[in-house]
Amino acid sequence: MNRFLSFWGALVLFLGAFVGFLAHERGQVQAQETAAPGVTVLYDFKFAQPAYRYDLNDDQIGSLKSDGQSTEDGRVLGLTVADFDLGSSYRVDYHHSWLDSNYSVWLNEVTVQFGYKALTVYVTNRYDPNSCAFKTTLSHENDHVNIHRDLYLKYQLILRQAMADNPTLPDADHPYLASSLDEGKAQIEGRISAILDPIFQQFRQEVADDQGSLDTPDNYYTLHNQCSDW
Repeated sequence: MNRFLSFWGALVLFLGAFVGFLAHERGQVQAQETAAPGVTVLYDFKFAQPAYRYDLNDDQIGSLKSDGQSTEDGRVLGLTVADFDLGSSYRVDYHHSWLDSNYSVWLNEVTVQFGYKALTVYVTNRYDPNSCAFKTTLSHENDHVNIHRDLYLKYQLILRQAMADNPTLPDADHPYLASSLDEGKAQIEGRISAILDPIFQQFRQEVADDQGSLDTPDNYYTLHNQCSDW
């Protein structure tokens, strides 16, 4: 009889512990789902102050020129070089129960990185700093800087709007289901990239187009006519 009672006592304790574990699992999921409603979006926007260099000759500046940048009459007298910072980082959370083969994965926070790590203006060292040629070339390169600054301000707004208008980022109430945590992270990363990458590509193209519109034969002809000491 004592053995019989001990068996049933142990069974009751096991069932109680199992029910308690299920309640704990449900409680964890509920806590995680209600702890972070929505997705926090942060913005890492930065525009580097232009750095000016006047110590290189024409050939040295020409070696810095990337494909697609215009030259003046086959010579590079000045150049503006931009180093962009375009990307994102994120934090995820997840739930996985031994009762369920799937992982519920959602986004807690995403940071949009957009801006300029560096912006360097070069003017050839064969111009005297007090000469008309130097001042005209520097003014022209500052026009390039202004284009970068205007597009930087423009695309801040575009990125903010894109993130605000996009309902497809998985939050705690609408997680992705995946067979593994890595698969869930890959889904989230793909969703973020699908929002941001087209905008980054559009930004790069608009930078190239607007900068190219400044480096035209007509504009260079106008520059040449401003000075006699080229």
